[in-house]
Formats: sequence, structure tokens, C-alpha cells
Amino acid sequence: MVYLKEEIKRLKNELIEDNNSIDIYFYNYIKGIKNKLNNEDEIDSPRILAMKGYSNLNEEENAINKIIDRPALKGLSYKNNIYELLGIYLLCKNNTKILQDIEERYNLSDIKNKFIISKIIPSYKARLEAELKIKINCSEIEEIIKYILCAEFYKINTDIYCSYIRKSNDIVDLIVLEDLLQKRIIADICHDDSPKEVIIGILNEFSNACKKITRDRREKHECFKINDEYDVQDLLYVIFKSYYPSIIPEENAARIAGKADRADFFFREFKIVLEIKMIKEKDTNEKKFIPQIKEDIESYYSLEPEYMIFYIYDPFGKTTDENNFTELNGKRMNTWNNKEIKYEVVVIRGGN
Repeated sequence: MVYLKEEIKRLKNELIEDNNSIDIYFYNYIKGIKNKLNNEDEIDSPRILAMKGYSNLNEEENAINKIIDRPALKGLSYKNNIYELLGIYLLCKNNTKILQDIEERYNLSDIKNKFIISKIIPSYKARLEAELKIKINCSEIEEIIKYILCAEFYKINTDIYCSYIRKSNDIVDLIVLEDLLQKRIIADICHDDSPKEVIIGILNEFSNACKKITRDRREKHECFKINDEYDVQDLLYVIFKSYYPSIIPEENAARIAGKADRADFFFREFKIVLEIKMIKEKDTNEKKFIPQIKEDIESYYSLEPEYMIFYIYDPFGKTTDENNFTELNGKRMNTWNNKEIKYEVVVIRGGN
């Protein structure tokens, strides 16, 4: 993995620094990096028009049509350049001609162009994944992109991606390598564990891991203070967001008896709700939290989870009997969708 990181750094230095080409605008757009293009720049070419798309700027429909309807010069048009085609698409996503041109281009494209189309238009991602799943003899890059796109984890031969890394030389290669690195990191974290097991594993280590910032910070650096459950939520958000980018903080649940509750975290793709409680120093014991959890269980059914996890952070050791929590563990049918839902309470004592 060190080799992969080094090659990503090399490619970035070679391709991105002081580069104002259209493929860099594409790269910045999918990475959430702001492109610097003046909205007053004259529209005289598909390239400038596409750059506006990648810069989240707007353009009048007449100006767009003037460019895309322009006769091809020496057999070349905007749709021959995949970056220009996708950038213009971002300006007019419902334009029938653009959509037809993208569909035509996808069908005629090699794997690299299909991959970057899927980066802009999500529906092509599922389509590309389906194509690669049924393909028997994959090239190196096809095998790697298949590994990146597939939701399930499977082993990939190290020699395959090492060989590809050595030949990487353009912006698509950089994107593929960065996605490969992210997938490898997640694979190393998850192994064969389910998302629920990974989440609970992180919760079990949270108290011990926090000691680095609550007790053992470097000299002249203030220690982080965990005063309430919001501090716990913020720290856990930083951890979970790096593993599961689509995590939703404070997801609204249905109103129960006129009261609307929010789940602290909702892992939508895994249908897991996570609720955080903290027993503070001023609390006598854990008993007031029991009815809170029971009420939360009823409220969060509307999110239609398959699993609810309640994390009890007790840094001051105020819990007198953990059975008060663990007796809540169980499962029953969800009255919202008639599916089974399980719930589990994780109690962590000590740590702050």
C-alpha cells in the first residue's frame, strides 16, 4: 500500500501542478475541489463551455445549443472529447441531444472512458459494474475497476495492480489509483466482518483511543474535553465518516406522540441506526437512560432499520448494573414494514 501511495503522489505532481487542462477540471469536479474559471469568460469553444460545467457555473441555453449544434470541424466535434462532453452535460443535464451523445459515446468507449462517464452519471456506474461482473477475461484495468465498483469485497491479485500502477500516466489512471487505495483501506478495515461488527468494534475501542487526545496530547497542545454526548458524537463522526462516507448524522425519525426525534447516526446502506448516550459525572446512575432508550426504539422504527445500536459512554463509571442495559437487547417485528429489527446496547465504562 505504501507503493500505491507513492505512485499516487508521483502522478499528482506530474499531472496537476500548474495545469489548466480540461481533464484537470474534470478531476477537481469529482474530488470536490473548486475550479477557478471566470463566469464572464467568452463562450467560444466546447472546452470553455465544459469548464463552466465543471466550475458549477451557469450558461444560457442558446449559448449551449450554439456550441453543440455547430458543424464538426474536420470531422471533430465536442462529443469526440469525453471531458468536453461530460462538462457540457453538467450545464444541461436534461438536454436530449447531450444524453444521446453520451449514450452513443459510452457504447463505443473503452473501459477508461466508461469509468469516467460513471463518475459523472451514477446510472452508468451500476451498468458498468454489471458488464464487468459477467466478463470472463478481464484486462488489468478492467479487473481493478471491477474490484473498485463491486459492493462486495473479493481478493485481487497484487501483481495485477502493481503492473498497472507502473504503467499509469494520465488523469484517469490517477483517479483509478485513488479509488483503489480507498477500497484497499476499507477492505483492510472490514476484512470479513459485517458493517454492524465493524461499527461495534469501533465503539468498543473508542474510549481507549480517545486517551490520546483527552490525556496524552503533545506538550503545549490542549487536551480535548469530552463534556457531553455531543462531543462524543463529533468524535465518532470523524471516525465513521472516513470509513462510511454516506453516513447521515441526525436523521429525522417520525413524530411519536407529537415529538419528533433524530437518530444520531444512520448508516442508510446498511440500515443501521446508532444512538449515543453519555452518563455524565453529575449523574447518579444509569436508570434515567433506560426509558430514553425504550422511547428511542419506538421512534426510530420509521427509519425502517434492520439494526439499532445504542452506545452508552460512561467515562465516570456511574453504571451500577449493566444488566439494566443488556436486558434491552433483543429483536421484534417492525410495525412500520413488518420486518424483523434487532437492537443492541453497547456499554463502555471508564476512559475520559
